[in-house]
Order: sequence, then structure tokens, then C-alpha cells
Amino acid sequence: FTEIQMDILSDEIDSVLNKIKPKIVIHAAAQTSVQKSFLRLENDLLTNSLGTAILVRKILGINCSNFVYFNSGFIFIIPSIIQQHIVILL
Repeated sequence: FTEIQMDILSDEIDSVLNKIKPKIVIHAAAQTSVQKSFLRLENDLLTNSLGTAILVRKILGINCSNFVYFNSGFIFIIPSIIQQHIVILL
């Protein structure tokens, strides 16, 4: 088990994923402050929505077929082409 804590939008994610080659990625990164979300909506969307989409593409690129996504605020519709690779826990 290796725990990595970093900004989901960081360019370093590629090198970390390529080095570790994980079999499972558990994604729990999120902007959790409601107040910050209202004050900086763009940042919230980047972190929670775009960051998740980028991470999914990156893990598929290293043939990691086990992705666990924790989310307590929203349900994201995932394109059917990648549904077989993702487990969503709400």
C-alpha cells in the first residue's frame, strides 16, 4: 500500500503513476469547503470535475483497471466507454 498526497492537477502525477504502476487507484481528492466553492467556483470545478477526468485518463493510460472514487457531494455521469474500469462509491 502506497499513499500519495498531492494536488490532483499537478504535473507530477504522470511521473508518480508511471513509477509506481498501481493496480488500484483510490481517488478521494476534492475541494470540500462549501464557502471556498462559492467564492471560487472555477477552482472548485477544476479540482473536483476536471481533476477527476484527467486522473481517469491518466490511470487508463498506465493500464490500471481498478479505480475507486469517493464523493459525497455530486454524482458524475461516466461515459460508457470507461464504465467497466470504474467503481463509484457515494
